[in-house]
Amino acid sequence: MKKIFLFLVILLLSTTLRAEPDTQVLINGKNSWPPQGPRCDKFLRCCEKANQVDSSSNLFCKLQPAQKNFTCESGIHQVLTYLKELKKEAPPECIEVKAMKDS
Repeated sequence: MKKIFLFLVILLLSTTLRAEPDTQVLINGKNSWPPQGPRCDKFLRCCEKANQVDSSSNLFCKLQPAQKNFTCESGIHQVLTYLKELKKEAPPECIEVKAMKDS
């Protein structure tokens, strides 16, 4: 239920708000974008390419670090799920990361 709600919120926000590439996202007063940590470079590349597929992905990506227990690897999975729900094709940068994890 939470995922569906988050998806609807993102979809609603994306129709009225566009997050520019240099948008700051503050969580508890701390800048959470871009995220830092393991695999975050791959998460950021995935988000950049996902934004080219669907512009609402930019905002979706920027809100991911606000999720409880966020990791950049889980963020990649969420981007793939989000694009799938939108019936959009995932960019290779996201799929390659998933394939590396599965092997």
